[in-house]
Amino acid sequence: MPRPRVILLNRTDPTHPGCSLTVECLTALIRKYGTLVESVPTPRAGPENRQEVDFTRAEVVVINGEGTMHHHSAAKPRHAAAELQRQAELAKKAGLRVALVNTVIQEFDADLSCYDYISTRESLSFAEASARHPRVELVPDACFLHLPRGFKPSSRNVIVTDSVYDNVSRELQALAAKRGWKFLPFKRLGSLQALTRFQSAKLVITGRYHGVVFALMTHTPVLCVESNTHKIHGLLHDFGIGDALASDTAHLPEHGLVSTRDLPPIQDQIEASVRRAILGDAWDALRDNERNAPPPNLWGPRLWRKVRRLVTPMNRRHTLDLPPKFIRPIALHPGYREVRWPGEEPVGRLRPLRSLHDSDKRDAFVVATGPSLETLDLTPLRGRACFAVNGSIVKFRELGFAPDYFVVTDKGFVDSRFDLVKQGLASGAKCFFPSRVLSHICERDPRVLGGAELYLMDPINSRYDAPSLSNDELRRTLARDRDILLHPTATHDTEFIGFSKDLEKGSFHSKTVVHAALQVAWYVGVRRVMILGMDMGAPAGGPMRFYEKSADNPASFLGDFLQSHIVPSLEIVRDMRKGNGFEVYNACPTSRLPAEVLPKITMEEAVQLLARPR
Repeated sequence: MPRPRVILLNRTDPTHPGCSLTVECLTALIRKYGTLVESVPTPRAGPENRQEVDFTRAEVVVINGEGTMHHHSAAKPRHAAAELQRQAELAKKAGLRVALVNTVIQEFDADLSCYDYISTRESLSFAEASARHPRVELVPDACFLHLPRGFKPSSRNVIVTDSVYDNVSRELQALAAKRGWKFLPFKRLGSLQALTRFQSAKLVITGRYHGVVFALMTHTPVLCVESNTHKIHGLLHDFGIGDALASDTAHLPEHGLVSTRDLPPIQDQIEASVRRAILGDAWDALRDNERNAPPPNLWGPRLWRKVRRLVTPMNRRHTLDLPPKFIRPIALHPGYREVRWPGEEPVGRLRPLRSLHDSDKRDAFVVATGPSLETLDLTPLRGRACFAVNGSIVKFRELGFAPDYFVVTDKGFVDSRFDLVKQGLASGAKCFFPSRVLSHICERDPRVLGGAELYLMDPINSRYDAPSLSNDELRRTLARDRDILLHPTATHDTEFIGFSKDLEKGSFHSKTVVHAALQVAWYVGVRRVMILGMDMGAPAGGPMRFYEKSADNPASFLGDFLQSHIVPSLEIVRDMRKGNGFEVYNACPTSRLPAEVLPKITMEEAVQLLARPR
């Protein structure tokens, strides 16, 4: 795909840390997906300052809207807004693609039809713009592309900044002097200096939109005073801390608020927005081809794969073997997502994981597929919470009732035992699959997902809805997350051995689906588990799985990974007994798993144990 030549309009104030960081981020993305031929500064007032831009040098004009496009009309024009609008209309008449990005829209009485694409920074502007234009997206401020790294140090410092209004700035300065806080005029700070100061503060009080943005970027509690548009109001609403806003300094809340919104996914949104602004339909044709195949006469298959890999950011390449837009949010149902397969309508619906919390069943059986399962009387499972993994769904069909949960993490199982996957999907159980397993199911028959109760459980650092991290970044992130338990010594070059207490952050699969099922069990509220059929081996010459009739069946690599992955993973589970009250027993006395990892009991002992209250 040729790189279009781009002109950037409204290169805002370089002395303002928010503006300078915005332009830096936008410029970097424009250069990634196009060729920046000119960057034009913000228009100045006065007819003598009218800007004349040579649009013949470019194919695309990107306008950095920021806080410019508001309270403008023919009767009461605002010079900068009027000049940018004039330039947009001229560029459109010259046949260029025109995109307005990173913008506020409020009482902006101008023709928006000259824009091919618009992105607003907050929802109030989005509501106003989308009512007047068909291609508007809500994309957070471009500054979020530059998230600070490192830990947030503890501090007692309170930082107070100024406002766009002089009188409010004086009030904020007086408040800071009265309370002994540090007053920092925002324009006196460089962007890196501002981020460093904010990251080390325990509270930020500001009248600046980018003051709020920097506080959100550094996870610093914030209080703020209204500005000259609804931009702060909309921003705080979008991040779930609308109560941090006051109409004036006299009505500031007592305590600052911190947003819990996950920031890394925002970076993907920003990049996708600028990419769409520049490449438009050409990008959509490449990314969203309905069958994920080369458009006729344009791309050969090998070139298609190379181009797709080239245009996919490094931290999203774990999704390359999935179709574009494979999993999409459902607009009217927050938390719900639909699975789309090329050439089909939506084929399945993913439910939000958070809807699973607080199960009323605190005890459960996890049923694996070892040959010892054939020797057990499983009638005591009826009426109890049960997890089926892989082929153990067969046993529930024999018993005449469905498990509560069905877990598959290996796409190879889908390829070799698709009939058993279909049984699990049709059983009525809550089904847990990684995105790659879902893709393999769709390759065989996407229709089988219809009607099933589906939940996504992607591995840590391979989540469909999140960028991947480098090993060093991942290690630091996991080490400070209280919901992640890592093995103190067992690590591998490309993966970590651990246990996730929050499936929304990902899970550890550790070469055995039983470990994944235990993480589901913890997440739904189960605190005592009996594992059946976890033999980790087979009788001499016999099959590895109870539903197989001979050793001539799909190979099992459990023995290869027993010491390196499975034992360390279950050692974490063992240690959760003391600190977390999570009791897990191996109800397979002949299992190869050592008893010092998980205590071994018989089926009869398991039933007796469950009869006693915890």
